[in-house]
Amino acid sequence: ALPPVTGDSAVSLVMKVSPDGTPYIAYKMERETSADEALGVLVLKDGAWSSLGKVSEGRVGSYMDITFNAGNQPTVSYLDYTNKISQQASVKALNGTTWSFVGGAEATSNKVSYHTLNYVGDKLMLMATYDAKDNVLARRELSVNTYGNGAWTYNATIPGRPSDLVAYLEVSEKLGDVLYLGVYNAVSPNSVSVYKFENNTWTALVDKWSDEKATAISLRDFDIAVDKQGDVYVALSDNSADGVYKIRVIKYDAETKQIVPVGNPITAATGSSLKFDLALSPLGVPYLFYRNETNFPTVVSLDKDTQDWTEPLVLEANEANDLHLGFAPDGKAYLVFTKSRKIFSYKYDAPGQ
Repeated sequence: ALPPVTGDSAVSLVMKVSPDGTPYIAYKMERETSADEALGVLVLKDGAWSSLGKVSEGRVGSYMDITFNAGNQPTVSYLDYTNKISQQASVKALNGTTWSFVGGAEATSNKVSYHTLNYVGDKLMLMATYDAKDNVLARRELSVNTYGNGAWTYNATIPGRPSDLVAYLEVSEKLGDVLYLGVYNAVSPNSVSVYKFENNTWTALVDKWSDEKATAISLRDFDIAVDKQGDVYVALSDNSADGVYKIRVIKYDAETKQIVPVGNPITAATGSSLKFDLALSPLGVPYLFYRNETNFPTVVSLDKDTQDWTEPLVLEANEANDLHLGFAPDGKAYLVFTKSRKIFSYKYDAPGQ
């Protein structure tokens, strides 16, 4: 275990590992007054977490994201209640020790909710659920906002994606200059879609997928990971196994363009307790960090011989939330979670790969 973050309490957080192997945490500060619940960022340096300061102007929403520029510096997106329109997204980048807005305070034209942020070449892309009723886009449509040449371009959409296909959770990954975007579609029947953005063109790899044996996919969590071949792994929780909600991983095979199951479904927390994070080791081995049936932080990986999940490893017998897992290029794994609103983390030097 790494030293706990003693100085602060978190309502929610996200952890990402930069391409040079440095873990960062962006978190919503827990405060007595909601107006003071700003965004903070932590960095792991020399084995200890240190604060990079308060990032936002004031209160933020519970969803945020982190990505990294070509110089491995963090850029964060968050919903700012102090913006011209409450909960317009803001994006800030760290330059040395100073956080500065990317393209001004408003990174979206109106209120958004779920969102994901990534650099593609020299552009910065913010994919978000448009949460306004101003007829610019349909309410809860997927909005693509791009920063380039010093300004934001707002509210592009993905060709072929219906405007009434409600975008709920969005997650993105990058492979070189190719962006992969996963979207949980919150219309009946629930489904997941995966898109690829390459050479300024969107392609649907997985279009409104759901298991024919499932009647629903949980909207509580959803994640994707991409290997070096461009195969996309998708983690979700559905009731395809015996009518009971379980976490499962599927893979879109970039060569065959087929969707195949990865391992067997995993019995875990369900309903509002569901929480997981999917990551691939540098060798391409899938790891899943999740809350088990007693909400304890638990890790499995895919065994290459059995092609099924390893025996679950429970990190500690305590209820954990906000679980995040990431790998550095050297194979070190970082696991972060909250316990009673305090932030805890583990590092594994050589996970079984």
